[in-house]
Amino acid sequence: MAIPDGVRREHFLAAITKFEQLGMPAGFKPSHTYDVEHDGKSYPPPAIIAYAIEAVTGELPKPGFPVGKGAKSFRLITECGFTIRDKRKHQTD
Repeated sequence: MAIPDGVRREHFLAAITKFEQLGMPAGFKPSHTYDVEHDGKSYPPPAIIAYAIEAVTGELPKPGFPVGKGAKSFRLITECGFTIRDKRKHQTD
């Protein structure tokens, strides 16, 4: 499923709330490289994007849509005022 037009900040906020209530959607995996940050907490981008898409379309997409630097999903997240953090740059030894 392609990421639909019309995903807005309120959809991402609803997605974060849903993630906090239900956790990871079935079939999705934790993020190894990036996190979406909001109010001092970190969230896996694929799960947040999936729940945001569901808020727009009424259907939870299957895993496999493009996520990562340069992808429409990351552009939408940052355009909506969220920060994407590269976890590799913040690891401590």
